[in-house]
Amino acid sequence: MPKDDLVLNDSEAADRRPDIAATAEALEQNRGGTSFVLTALLVLACLYTLYLAKGFLAPVVLAVVFNSLLSPFVRALKRLHMAPIAEFLGS
Repeated sequence: MPKDDLVLNDSEAADRRPDIAATAEALEQNRGGTSFVLTALLVLACLYTLYLAKGFLAPVVLAVVFNSLLSPFVRALKRLHMAPIAEFLGS
């Protein structure tokens, strides 16, 4: 599409009515790009939020991982009636 066709002076604008079908078609063709841009912005916002929250999230994630790893060991100690050691490790 030539650039001269995009700019109209006042007299041309009064003579040419907008083509609603062509406008709707152009908007439908551009939806994929808009969706991609919004998705990219959402991913960047999530990553930035995680980056800012890493001081809080790192200890929480480590606590969950250690709890998952040590739970079988603590249960085994409780079954062997070594409660003080199990309570020290966390129940």
